[in-house]
Amino acid sequence: RGLCCGPRTGAPVPNGRGSKPTTRDGRGQLGTMRAPLWALVGCAPLIEARRLYGIFPGDDFLQDYWGPVRYAFNETFAGEFTRSFKMVDPTLTANCAADLDALKASGALAEGFYDRALPLGSCLTPDEIKAAILADGPASDAVIIGAARAGVGIDMYDDLLYADAPGNGATVFFVYGASPPTNNDPAINFYWTFDPDVTTAAQLVAAEMCRRFGRGVEHRVLKLYGNDQPAFDIRVDAQLEWLWENCEAKIISTTEARAKFDRDLAKELTKKALIHDPSITTILAANDRMLLGAREAIDETLSWEGAAKLMVAGFDRVEKSLLDDDFMVASADQYIGVAGAGLWRAVKNVLDAVDAAAGTANPIDSTNALKAYFKETTYDGINANRWEKCTADLEPYGASGDAWDTALAAASGDAWDAALALAGEADCNFYDEVTTETETSCQYADAEGFTVDALIHQTSYQATVAAKTDDNSPLPVTASVRELEIQTMDTAGGSFSATAWVDLQWKDTRLRYDRNVFEGPIRVDIDRIWVPEMYIHNLQTPEGLQLIKRLPAEVLPDGSVTYKFRTVGEYGCDMDTDLKNYPYDVHTCSLDVRVAESTNEIDIQDGDILEDIDGCEGWEKKVLKVGNKKTENKLEFRFKIERDSQFAVMSYVLVGWAFNLLGFTVFWIRAEGAGIDRSAVAITTILAAQFMMYEAKVTKVFTWLDWYFVIMLVYQFLAFILLVKSSRDYRQQQAAGGDEKFFIRVKAAQSKIRRRSKADDWTFWLFNLIFAGLETNALDRAARRIMVPSFFVVQIIISFVNPTDDFKSKVIWERAGFNSRLFWLNFVLLLFYVGLFVTAWFLGQFHEDESTELAHFKKAEKRVQEGMMRLETVIELHGADSLDVQTFFHKWRETTDKLRDREDTINRRRAMRTPQHDERRMQGGSWSSPPKHAPVGSVVAVVGATRLPRPPSVQKPRFIFDPTRVTWYWEETPERISQHAVVRPPYWVPFDEKAAAQLEEALVDERSLVQLIGTKYVADLRTMTQKNQQTSYSRRILREASS
Repeated sequence: RGLCCGPRTGAPVPNGRGSKPTTRDGRGQLGTMRAPLWALVGCAPLIEARRLYGIFPGDDFLQDYWGPVRYAFNETFAGEFTRSFKMVDPTLTANCAADLDALKASGALAEGFYDRALPLGSCLTPDEIKAAILADGPASDAVIIGAARAGVGIDMYDDLLYADAPGNGATVFFVYGASPPTNNDPAINFYWTFDPDVTTAAQLVAAEMCRRFGRGVEHRVLKLYGNDQPAFDIRVDAQLEWLWENCEAKIISTTEARAKFDRDLAKELTKKALIHDPSITTILAANDRMLLGAREAIDETLSWEGAAKLMVAGFDRVEKSLLDDDFMVASADQYIGVAGAGLWRAVKNVLDAVDAAAGTANPIDSTNALKAYFKETTYDGINANRWEKCTADLEPYGASGDAWDTALAAASGDAWDAALALAGEADCNFYDEVTTETETSCQYADAEGFTVDALIHQTSYQATVAAKTDDNSPLPVTASVRELEIQTMDTAGGSFSATAWVDLQWKDTRLRYDRNVFEGPIRVDIDRIWVPEMYIHNLQTPEGLQLIKRLPAEVLPDGSVTYKFRTVGEYGCDMDTDLKNYPYDVHTCSLDVRVAESTNEIDIQDGDILEDIDGCEGWEKKVLKVGNKKTENKLEFRFKIERDSQFAVMSYVLVGWAFNLLGFTVFWIRAEGAGIDRSAVAITTILAAQFMMYEAKVTKVFTWLDWYFVIMLVYQFLAFILLVKSSRDYRQQQAAGGDEKFFIRVKAAQSKIRRRSKADDWTFWLFNLIFAGLETNALDRAARRIMVPSFFVVQIIISFVNPTDDFKSKVIWERAGFNSRLFWLNFVLLLFYVGLFVTAWFLGQFHEDESTELAHFKKAEKRVQEGMMRLETVIELHGADSLDVQTFFHKWRETTDKLRDREDTINRRRAMRTPQHDERRMQGGSWSSPPKHAPVGSVVAVVGATRLPRPPSVQKPRFIFDPTRVTWYWEETPERISQHAVVRPPYWVPFDEKAAAQLEEALVDERSLVQLIGTKYVADLRTMTQKNQQTSYSRRILREASS
């Protein structure tokens, strides 16, 4: 229509006039072009301009039905239609509300359709609608889709069809049965009707009742009709007929009531019917609105049990609440209020056919042209009618006892032809009609159950047959993991325990269903449909102990299936390589999903780990996802989990470090007389370290923690060896005479040193406490100064490297290193050592010359003592006259004076270098302050002369012991005192003469420790005790001298 090789004379240029006028409800649209472009020889592209209008009843009390219809029109032709109108009878304009609140208050519109009835807008009369359409342009460019309830607007449609002259009228599509227009000339005008197939819709409702309540059920029926038109009565009658014919229903009685589609009237009629016959079991209504009233009557009339037994069916699908609470079994859906479906799909199909024929030799521009479109088919360039025979009311083949069997029995020729002739076979002429029956459906209270039954039970679906793609390629199956929770990690066994949900998704085209019936998803037991043979490949839990929960499969309307199952168990994971870094180990494990089908059947695809992964106790809570790995028909969902190193560090590493420091304290404990057994401390720390090493062992693999314990034990054994050597040297020194006076004089000399401030005092004290002075045993001093700092250095180094992995592991560097408490603890202590050393150096607390002076002083003291012993020996053996005693004593006093003068000189020099407060020292005969950077005091303040005259060499006089004057005793226990013949009360037992002489000689020589000859005892004359060297048992000794 209106197509030529250029713009039509007098016709408006499409969209050339600018924007179309908008309606008062704001839904006006630009005119659009539906016709395709055709490239014809010698002709420019042709474009058909079309203005699309929708006209629907606008009465408020009808909006539960027509509101969704108008909404469906707007949505189906969104962006294409020009305007949509709400039409009202000119004498009943008050029935059309201008706002939604008034409509809600009236109760005329079902609550579930408030939004679908929008936009409300204002209602227009038929004349106003016609004027608005013609104001937009000529009627010939208009396509009108609408309805005429109760004859309202028929004259308007007549006028628009005819317009100003035959052939210039609009195209009119009725979306529901209406009286034919009086001005309709099918050869000129274009008029068509689209009627929903209400019979099929009613039969679908009956089929659902049969499915829900079973076959052969007795029915006492209340039929609620609408108005007097037979077209509406079929809504109820078709249901009852189908139940009787196909469900073996036993119709016991029927009660008919005509409620005029009115809620209140339906309530009254239903109430009276139930009072008259409370045994009614079934209520069939011509629309849902009447069931609202019927429900009120049921609540007032029947008990709860009686109401629950009723079988109720409706029509029009406008009261969804009745389906939601299962009051109504099902409601027929005419598919007139669903955008893009049912009636609206049929309208679009016709418009598409019109568009496709535009520009051809046979355009569809009239009613007869559309009839010809259905009648004739073009084949090899020839138009011909290829429809042959049509039959009506053909009974099922083989039905017994009916006309079909009679025809088959009486047929003399072809039985089939005879039966068809009897059934009413005739030449097809359906294309002579001007009505298209459109698809209808049904809405169900148990929509999911209906859909499942329709897919599984009422079809030939086979669960043993695998789903396939359209091109027979491998079926894509997407696997994903969610809610993965790690429960335990068994690094020694190489496994982890976890729970997870595994989802499989694929598409089975055999399971598609109508989303308008049920939005989905439906849930189907996995035994009733095909699912891939899937299993967890690295699951180690025995089959009898596996805890697997399988959920029903979820199926979407497009056939997409989701199968979910929960797996709980123990899964294998290779951890030996990464375990070398324990307790800083990081492991990459996976949940391996595998399908039994071959790669030619299934293409397994990665759906990833959908949610965060929860860690377990002893490991970091945040578990990292890493890239998944696909190998043939196996998919590895990999994750990286890090051990919480703080537990092992606090339980083993730092405790072991503390035990090492405890073992080092033996170098700060005196060898004798401190009240603490140094060897016991060392052995205790070694045993504790061994126990911790075995306790911390988690695998046969040699780990970083094992190396840490090895280093710890090496230092502890080294400390024990040095301790044994130091203690032995001390005992030998004391047994040889000792040098107690020297230590006493050193302490006294140190206490006399005057320093500049309290800070200097504290530095001096700390330096001697940490690094030790020359008064400390040489091995103890070396351990304090070298061994302990080296331990800190080694601890810092091992905080960054792993010797097990050839020092190449980056994990220790990243997870420990500067983040490790072990590093910072050792770093701080090492820094303290270095800082104390540097501070003492700059404060002049020690110098090489002063240390040398101490050594010389010690040697000089020994020479003096040797001279005294020689002198005593000479006097004892030869008498005083055999030697020039005066000369000897002169030399001895000269040497002693030099030592004392030297000591005084050093003391005065130190006093002058270390002033206190504002005191000034005399230098060179005048008062002056010392130099700014003058050195300060040292650990020793005395020094001996560099060259001392040695006394003459004499022999030590022989010691003579007199047992009659001196007696030595040892203390026995009360239990054993009776075993000795000679005792001194209460528990003293005398030493033998040889041991007593040895003790007396040591006392004379001022030696504190004495190794008793022939025994395992060492006597300490300072504490007057003797100790068993093997058992460390100690007891007292006593010296008694007579006058």
